[in-house]
Amino acid sequence: MTTALCIVDAGLLIASPGILVLFVLQEQRIRDKLRLQGIAVQATITERDHELDTKRNADGTTSRTGHGRYHITYHYTVDGTVYRRRQRVSPEIYEALTQNTLVEVVYLPDKPNEVRLASDVY
Repeated sequence: MTTALCIVDAGLLIASPGILVLFVLQEQRIRDKLRLQGIAVQATITERDHELDTKRNADGTTSRTGHGRYHITYHYTVDGTVYRRRQRVSPEIYEALTQNTLVEVVYLPDKPNEVRLASDVY
């Protein structure tokens, strides 16, 4: 029996290849649904963070690889309720979006917490 240990990180799933394929298909289904049924609203970037990956060297020390994970957190309001979402983004998007920047996001009307940056949907 193979056990797939998963790390869920704001939309990223690292696991066995079969689980990864399922995740990619699920994410595509969500984006398709957002494209067809989603409602666009303005959101405000409230946080930005990134972590650089490290690797263990032969001598036991660690060093940074130059790769990393970049996240933004934004708040948006639907029918008077404020929602918060942390989303993984590319380094280019991360650099372009500063704190307090307004961005367009798209959410599902029946699930307002199911949301993505509009640039990821369209």
